[in-house]
Amino acid sequence: GPQWNLVSGNEGGGVRTGMWGLGLHWNGDGQARVHRKFAATPTQPNMQDFRNLEVWKKAHDLALDVQKTLGRTKRIDSHVRSQLSRATNSIAANIVEGCAKGSRLELARFSDIAIGSSSELEYWLLLTKDLGQLGPRDHERLTTSTIQVRKMLFGLRNAIKNGKSAKKRTSQPVVAVADA
Repeated sequence: GPQWNLVSGNEGGGVRTGMWGLGLHWNGDGQARVHRKFAATPTQPNMQDFRNLEVWKKAHDLALDVQKTLGRTKRIDSHVRSQLSRATNSIAANIVEGCAKGSRLELARFSDIAIGSSSELEYWLLLTKDLGQLGPRDHERLTTSTIQVRKMLFGLRNAIKNGKSAKKRTSQPVVAVADA
């Protein structure tokens, strides 16, 4: 069935480094399981390693893709180019900053900020396409990646904020917490 992990690592999507690890694993039965593993390391006693987060990897790849696209697309206005760059870099940077705070609630707060940056990026991409400064293929690719990252950020934020099992009234999957 469909599956994705917000945190890479072992089979359950957890991570073994940092003060806490958080993974989200989508099962084929329409449920998501949140896995928490606690294992402090001497090198990073108070922070989650952002490099283990799949959402950070996707956001970083998006930032690289936007920067490469900006490098080969010379017709984008300098102000708009700056806004595109700032918004895309802000997504991954806020994930990093949230991880460095050493608190699940701070990571949720910085995930909210990254969600806002992803919405802003989506707007700037639309504007550049509508102005004829960004081709339809680049726009579609970058917008699709932006929306994918935002969905992952919503999943991370909601998993952190919900904490325990919570059944949704919508068609959203049930989120269950499994402490390791």
